[in-house]
Amino acid sequence: MSLSIIKALHVIFMVCWFAGSFFLGRLLIYAKELPSSESTAQALIKSGMKRVWMIIIVPSVIFTFLFGLHLMMVTKAYTQPWFHAKFTFILAFLASTLWFNSLRKKSELGPLSISSKKLRMYNEIPAFFLITIVCLVYIRHLPTVASVVGALFLIIGLVVMSALKLSKRS
Repeated sequence: MSLSIIKALHVIFMVCWFAGSFFLGRLLIYAKELPSSESTAQALIKSGMKRVWMIIIVPSVIFTFLFGLHLMMVTKAYTQPWFHAKFTFILAFLASTLWFNSLRKKSELGPLSISSKKLRMYNEIPAFFLITIVCLVYIRHLPTVASVVGALFLIIGLVVMSALKLSKRS
């Protein structure tokens, strides 16, 4: 397989992983906001969350990593500082994906104790990872700029989430 095809497949599965993460987050919000009297709709949402996890997210994560590891080895990206930063954010995004899945599993047992507002904030997490990782990849010829841009987006995200949390307390 040519390098261009491997790159295309890597990006396609990465996009599917992010899309599944956004959708799972949205379904968690719907499940939280739906009245418990709507048992049929609750069951449908829970079934949808499981399908998104099993059919979209899990295979996308696997194929993203397989094609990405192949690209890393062929291009020797592991020798570059931008790649170390990118891989760190990828592992952090994987951790957040697994955390969303733990929320999905908890929601199967009953209503989540997390507020709808917090779920809406958490649903923005994939966007910050997407922006940061894409910036690190496409601005890699300027590693310092890429690191600064990536860190800036992550810091902005943390500040926004903290501000929302503080506004709720007051």
